[in-house]
Amino acid sequence: MEETTTLHGRAVLITGGGTGIGRAAARHFAAEGADVLIVGRTGERLTQTAGENPRIRTFVADVADPDAPADIVAAAVEAFGRIDVLVNNAAITRPAPLRAIDRKVAEKQLATNLLAPVLLTQHALPHLEGSGTIVNITSKPGSRTSRSPWRARSFGTAFPSGASLSPRRSPGGS
Repeated sequence: MEETTTLHGRAVLITGGGTGIGRAAARHFAAEGADVLIVGRTGERLTQTAGENPRIRTFVADVADPDAPADIVAAAVEAFGRIDVLVNNAAITRPAPLRAIDRKVAEKQLATNLLAPVLLTQHALPHLEGSGTIVNITSKPGSRTSRSPWRARSFGTAFPSGASLSPRRSPGGS
């Protein structure tokens, strides 16, 4: 029987794959025939997402760690030989009133939600096939006016996904 789905055999890398949107996306991609590598900080949650599905593999990493982008991409390339789809989904939220924001907590949130997708995409680009796809999951609230610094963070995450992370590449792949 011939496969008719366009996802059959595609190599998909999903961050934040242990819960929520990442979990649902991983299961959907796998159900459509894709081979999926899910990444997250908690091995138990990743294992729950994968269940008994042989198309879903797991890789434990914190996307905010300095070596994580290279390690994650290396794991995907080792597993599949390429990356067809990158889904930047991992995010954390630590809401606090402006006067109570802790610098280390804010830096961790920005590292996870803003820098990690940029750096992971940067590392993945050489391994994306010519028709590779990058999906950046972010929240909409950042585009609304608010006194919350977390809305500004959300907007900062949305901006690169719509502008500087466009899939256009120069002949050299950058």
